[in-house]
Amino acid sequence: MRRFSRFYLRWKARARARAHRGTVRTIPAVVSPELGNRRNLLVYTPASYARGNARYPVIYMHDGQNLFDAATSFAGDWGLKTALAWASRRGLEAIVVGIPNMGPARIDEYTPFVDPKVGGGDGDRYLDYLINTVKPLVDARFRTLPDRTHTGIAGSSLGGLISLYAYFRYPSVFGFVAALSPALWFANAAILEVAEQAPRAPGGGRLYFDVGLPEGDTHVRLARRLRDVLLAKGYEPQRELRWVEDEAGRHHESAWGRRFRRALPFLLRNGGGGPRGIRSVIGGARVFVFPTTLGGFTEWTDRSMHRSGVLGEHLERGWIQLYCLHHVHEESWYAPEHVHPGQRAWRHLQYDRYLRDEVVPFSLTRNPTPFLIAVGASFGAYHALCFGLRNPNLVQRIIGLSGTYDIKRLTRGYSDANVYACNPFDFMRHESDPGRLAAFRHQDIILAVGEHDPACENNRDMSGILWGKGIGNALRIWDGWAHDWPYWEKMIRSYIGGHD
Repeated sequence: MRRFSRFYLRWKARARARAHRGTVRTIPAVVSPELGNRRNLLVYTPASYARGNARYPVIYMHDGQNLFDAATSFAGDWGLKTALAWASRRGLEAIVVGIPNMGPARIDEYTPFVDPKVGGGDGDRYLDYLINTVKPLVDARFRTLPDRTHTGIAGSSLGGLISLYAYFRYPSVFGFVAALSPALWFANAAILEVAEQAPRAPGGGRLYFDVGLPEGDTHVRLARRLRDVLLAKGYEPQRELRWVEDEAGRHHESAWGRRFRRALPFLLRNGGGGPRGIRSVIGGARVFVFPTTLGGFTEWTDRSMHRSGVLGEHLERGWIQLYCLHHVHEESWYAPEHVHPGQRAWRHLQYDRYLRDEVVPFSLTRNPTPFLIAVGASFGAYHALCFGLRNPNLVQRIIGLSGTYDIKRLTRGYSDANVYACNPFDFMRHESDPGRLAAFRHQDIILAVGEHDPACENNRDMSGILWGKGIGNALRIWDGWAHDWPYWEKMIRSYIGGHD
């Protein structure tokens, strides 16, 4: 039975991954009055696009035939569908519009300057086509978020050059850009002067660019000059500017696809994720929502926890803002049996650091309210309590619904330093640091569980451990089993504002 259960969980995880693969459709023969030609457009929509009516950020990308299909690519594709599915599983989703190049006209269209040796110079007309023909068509046919904050542009080599130029030249249209191995050398590096003279866009933006060290000294030197120009203009690293030097990066689609995937969280952090989250209400307490076993970040959306009668009023009034998190269950506590328990715990600790060092700072850029609530049901309750108790200076309220808090139940009793660090039963029992104990005593800790839930006794024990350290907490025993969504809806409605 245990083998079957493990097989089922792995099958379920693979099925979830397939569920995040989007669709590429073609808009044929879009005429360009600006350029006097026509071309197909390739439009990628996330898997969730067909399941609702949410609107999405849009990224316009050049060399469209190289993005999705190796059969149409000049020298191998970017593997973009895989990269976008990876981002989707992490709550970052966008529509991507691939604009194919026109072969011999590529140099002309992707260059806003005339190079004395190579020629070119039709870049402004190409961008007129993108802004005045392609974008209105896409906005009319698809559920887009058309404002600049949610509109980006990206490309590589000459496509990176025209992307940078578009970002500097049309700040009212494009709020973020990715330029991978941009051809900064073109026309005696004229783009550097454009970058130097371009005014900062009101409201800021996000600029990602990179270079592969094997691309040669000239490419690297010019990329570093651009970096220095942007820093001198006041671009804030990591918030407005991300710069990458890839030690193994060739001037090739495979390298660009790999780096673009890593750039997506930076590019979409303000423009993406909205369709996948519950709401985006600026103000109120930030709420980190942990899913049940293998549940995923869409779980609370799918269960309509944002509807009236559950959390709808809290969201509408701006009392809370939800951040629905994904998990690493398949790599940690529900990894295959051959993975050692200590290794599983080590992976969980990496996840904890990711939340602490990346997700918490990101949430503060969206909502500076310092009050943070960690909440989860079933296995999500364990995550909420563990994260909250490991980070008492970050989390002010913990709400565990029908949880079990002794993680050794998943290690068959095994413990080492890593497992200990992930187990509230152990590390709280032995906590003695005065500063941390004082921080715990300022937290609002709520444990709710059904009287007939097998986890009830575990909740009583966890509550007792906390009280034994002088840490107040509210243990709330509900009638019956109470281990299902109808109960959790009532529980979270009762306790999101604190214990009764």
